[in-house]
Amino acid sequence: MPSIALIGPGAIGATVAARLARSPDHHVAVCVRTPFGHLRIDAPEGLISAIPQLLLSPVNAMIVALLDAASAA
Repeated sequence: MPSIALIGPGAIGATVAARLARSPDHHVAVCVRTPFGHLRIDAPEGLISAIPQLLLSPVNAMIVALLDAASAA
């Protein structure tokens, strides 16, 4: 099971996290400052809902296979 972490996801990163977290083949962690209950994305094909692991502090970080850090310019 690949471990994937997304740092500070915005609209696009949250969509990617929600899509990945729906698969049982992926372990998805979202690194955020403010906790939230779940992701709900209104996609063209319908609602995407997922509950990724939340990492609020680097102290709780783990080794991942893929790390995505994107920021808006």
